[in-house]
Amino acid sequence: GSWFEVVRTLRRHPCAPLGSVVAMAIAWALPVLVMPPLFSRDVYSYVAQGEMITRGFNPYVNGPSILGAGRILNLVDPLWRHARAPYGPAWERLSGGIIHLARHDVLAALVGFRALALVGVVLIAVGVPALARAMGRDEAVAFALAVLNPLVLLVLLGGAHNDALMLGLLVVGCAVARHNHVMIG
Repeated sequence: GSWFEVVRTLRRHPCAPLGSVVAMAIAWALPVLVMPPLFSRDVYSYVAQGEMITRGFNPYVNGPSILGAGRILNLVDPLWRHARAPYGPAWERLSGGIIHLARHDVLAALVGFRALALVGVVLIAVGVPALARAMGRDEAVAFALAVLNPLVLLVLLGGAHNDALMLGLLVVGCAVARHNHVMIG
């Protein structure tokens, strides 16, 4: 309801300062950053797949069940314990890197995956206003629709989903392409 009212208010008052909406996004995101994973246990599958990488198991051949009984496997949703990794090799290597940096500690790994989701949301927050400007749209409204959106904050950030990073990279890529950046062929 709050999100809807913010968007409605911004639409009624065009050219509201983007900074105030950014401050609101930060205030709304802070509690989400310290919560346990929300609405999904996918992040535990990321942890398990990263653990598999560090142990030399191929996540495209085996599911997390190859890790054997233990804390990590117990946290993975039973539906995904025998499933092979659906993500590309870059993500799997990144997952292995997070597990390595976390020294195989589940809580530290969760923090690492949440940090990656935060990077994705920050990329969305940077890219959306740039796209809005390029399209002649109100930056604050676009930012509120995209970043203050409960799906972004609660599902992508709260669930520490890798989709946040993918979406952030996509939005920034679109913003760069929209400006005919020299790196775009």
